[in-house]
Amino acid sequence: MKGVELYGQVRRAVYVEGLSQAKQAGDSGSIQEQWRRCWRSLCRWDDRRSGPPARPKLDPFVGIIDRILEEDKARPAKQQHTSRRIFERLPDEHGYSGGITIVKDYVHERRQRSREMFVPLRHDPGHAQVDFGEALPTMVMAARPKGVIRGLTRKRRAGVCRPAFDNDTVPGQGEIAMENLRVISADSHVVEPADLWETRLDRKYRDQAPKVIRTDSGRWVIAAPGGIAFPAAAMFAAGKRGEELRAHMGKGYEASRPSGWDPTQRAQDQDIDGVLAEVLYTSNGLPLFGLEDAELQNACFRVFNDWLAEYCAVNPKRLLGTALISLKDIPASVAELERCVKSGLRGAMIANHPQEPYDSPIYFPFWQAASELGVPISLHIITSSKKQNLGSFSNSGTITLQIEYVFETQCSLARMLMGGVLERFPKLKLISTENDIGWIPYFLYRLDHNYDLGAGRDLPPHKPSVYARRQLWATFQDDPCGVALHKFFGEDSFMWASDFPHSDSTWPNSRAVIAQNFASIPQPVLQKIVADNAARLYGIELNLSAAA
Repeated sequence: MKGVELYGQVRRAVYVEGLSQAKQAGDSGSIQEQWRRCWRSLCRWDDRRSGPPARPKLDPFVGIIDRILEEDKARPAKQQHTSRRIFERLPDEHGYSGGITIVKDYVHERRQRSREMFVPLRHDPGHAQVDFGEALPTMVMAARPKGVIRGLTRKRRAGVCRPAFDNDTVPGQGEIAMENLRVISADSHVVEPADLWETRLDRKYRDQAPKVIRTDSGRWVIAAPGGIAFPAAAMFAAGKRGEELRAHMGKGYEASRPSGWDPTQRAQDQDIDGVLAEVLYTSNGLPLFGLEDAELQNACFRVFNDWLAEYCAVNPKRLLGTALISLKDIPASVAELERCVKSGLRGAMIANHPQEPYDSPIYFPFWQAASELGVPISLHIITSSKKQNLGSFSNSGTITLQIEYVFETQCSLARMLMGGVLERFPKLKLISTENDIGWIPYFLYRLDHNYDLGAGRDLPPHKPSVYARRQLWATFQDDPCGVALHKFFGEDSFMWASDFPHSDSTWPNSRAVIAQNFASIPQPVLQKIVADNAARLYGIELNLSAAA
């Protein structure tokens, strides 16, 4: 058989039919070792199936095998099933008529998947072109064929490696105990009482008050004038995934944890997650940046700011509030920012995508006030000045909207970095909040490249990356690619966050997520990103007792 023909058969057998190597060789009349060599050399580590393999004899019994393997997790190692024992049970107890090889392959794959994770490489400067799918040679590898590429041990499996640690330690330059790791969430959320604006707004605005209502489809949404409608259940879906999350999206406040609006319950949820303190943002107020009526928006934001100050006052060392600020009326914005600082709030958030770009001179008085007050200004995801109504989007539109949210922040940051805002206001502190971080090093590289080309007029005296390193911070929940780029940007400005209690939250498994994200990161960098950077920015006391 010619090499090209054999290669085609191997790919079809592996990626379409899911056959074992012995079965492949037998069906084609080839020598099994010839197939094995072809499989090893031609099926690359980064290949993917276009769909799950067809296993007509095994597929009806996959659920049974999964159940056996799940039950084994509670048994001592010596009492767990071997692949052969599972195979012997299937014909006798369930009528399985297939062979043992495909059972062994599936059991091996299932067990391997349960203890694998994606770990990006830590690269030295100038070597970012190396694949992120490669695993560090210091990691424990599965007993599979290996090769050496650019001096690095490379697994043939798709960009995963077995972690060389458990949830109690994090490797790096020496190992540290996770229980001794200080952790601060730089982006968590309150969940406002459902009737907050209906009961607290001035009477002249009561009939326009944002409220939580049930739609004709049975879903609860945050509704506001101008057609704003945002799903309420997403604001308190922490810890839910897959079918459980989809079922949760039809529920109301009865499914929420009370710590969202009750500050006396918050410390308990922080302790469950191993978090020392949280920087708190709004939930129901996010889509209200799309309100067109400036007076109504200002009134709604003032009500929230008053309520948040009361919430944080219960435990000010562990609860740090972020005010909502409308920039539709700049003098009023400056006055509200000053009022919020006096009330004890520690940060402020503005629309991440304004109607007027942020390099416009109309915003200069606000940037000046924020600089003098030392208040970090956040561009948080889902705070566009455009109307937000997720119910009007198709499924694909909803997915692409998640990308658009981040793009909106990128556009605003590009304007401020290239437009001279940070040159004019060198003490202004900006935060890209919940937009993730993996894109930032390339984003700054591209802005610097355009700067060097002379793109644009009246450019500031320094490259955009210079201002970013001095005045830009960024939060993320789960972004191993971004963490791996800390040498290019972020060691002193990335800030981990749990996003509790939203659907994207890592709660209650934040420390396990941190262990996975930072598996190849040195200990000092780890401590900076998960706590020290946020503590420095907000003035948080790091020796604070968790019971405080």
